[in-house]
Parts: sequence; structure tokens; C-alpha cells
Amino acid sequence: MLEKKWNNIAPEVPQDFHNKFEDTLKQIEQADSVDKKYKRKKISGRLLIAAAVICTGMAVTVAAKEFFKWNDYLVKRLDPSE
Repeated sequence: MLEKKWNNIAPEVPQDFHNKFEDTLKQIEQADSVDKKYKRKKISGRLLIAAAVICTGMAVTVAAKEFFKWNDYLVKRLDPSE
């Protein structure tokens, strides 16, 4: 009895619909591959910028120690134990 109700419930889908659906899927896959390449370049650019910021911070710290003697000033002021 249940088989009779569900046998012809959905109409046949035309071949034109299948063709358009497959074309759409191909376009989505191509767009994804292009986006992935762009994201990799974008991430590597951000990584390069982050590395440059870290290097600049380290250079400023070394310059402050050597030129301004900040470290010696803090040792005299705080008098830390060894």
C-alpha cells in the first residue's frame, strides 16, 4: 500500500536542468580554486608583514638598550638580586 503512494510522487527532471546544474557546479569549483590561490597569497603577505613588525620591535629594543642605556637605568633603579 505504501509503495503505491510513493512510486510516482516526483515528476521526471528534464535533461536541460541536469546540464545547467552540472555547469553551475563546474563554475563553483573553478571559482573555489581561484579563491584558494588568492587566499594563500594573502596569508603569506600577512605573515611577511607580521615578521617585519616583530623584527622592527626587536631592533628598537636593542637600539634602546645600546643607545639609551635603558637596561642600566633600570638595574640602578630597581636593584634586582642575581
